Amino acid sequence: MITGGPGVGKTTIVRGIVNTLVRQGLTVALAAPTGRAAKRLQEATGQPAATLHRLLEWRPADGVFGRNSSRPLPTDLLVVDEASMIDIRLMADLLAALADGTRLVLVGDVDQLPSVGPGMVLRDVIASARVPTVRLTEIFRQAAASLIVTNAHRIHDGVEPELSAPPRKVRTSAISSSSRTTIRPTRPKPSAIWWPPGCRVAMDFPARHPGADAHAPGRVGRDDP
Repeated sequence: MITGGPGVGKTTIVRGIVNTLVRQGLTVALAAPTGRAAKRLQEATGQPAATLHRLLEWRPADGVFGRNSSRPLPTDLLVVDEASMIDIRLMADLLAALADGTRLVLVGDVDQLPSVGPGMVLRDVIASARVPTVRLTEIFRQAAASLIVTNAHRIHDGVEPELSAPPRKVRTSAISSSSRTTIRPTRPKPSAIWWPPGCRVAMDFPARHPGADAHAPGRVGRDDP
C-alpha cells in the first residue's frame, strides 16, 4: 500500500517499481478505476494501463467479469492507482481475479473523497494495519513550487492556506509545524469593488444592503459591509 497527498512521489515510486520488475522479466499489469487515471498511469510509467473494468473484462450483458477465481489475471504484479475510488464490491471482484502468487500494489490518497459506491476500502485497509503501508509526506521540488499542492497539505494539517506568493526557487519542502504561518488577507475597500451591470438586481435591496447606492447600480456603496 502506497499512500500520500499530491506531489509526494507516489507516481515516481510506481514508475521505479514497474521498471525494476520489467527488467527482471516479470509481467506487470497497470490499472485504475477511471479512463483518465489509467491514461495518466500509462503516460507516467510507459507501460500499458487500463481501467479496472477493462482489465477484469466486464461483460455488461451478463453483469459479471470475465476474470475471476476460475480465470485469474495472468500477471506477476498488479498496480492499481487512485485506489480511493474503489468501492467494496469492485475490490472483492478484483481480489477474486488474482492468481496465487500475484502481488497487488494499491496506490492512492487516503484523504481524498471516498468512492461513490459503498465502502471506504483504501482507508479501511490502511486502518486495519494488516497490510504493509508506506505513507509519503514530503513534498518534492516541482510540486513544492505549486500553491495548489502546498495548500492541499496545509489545509490537511489544519494550517491556513497561502493566498498568494511571489515566484521563488524551491529546493525541497515539507509542511511541518515549524513552517506554519498565519496569513490574514487584506480585504479590498467596498468602494473599490466593481459589479457588472448584470448584478443590478442584487444591488437594489435596501432592506438587505442598506449601504448600497441605488443610483449607481454598477458600484457597491462605500458603507456597504
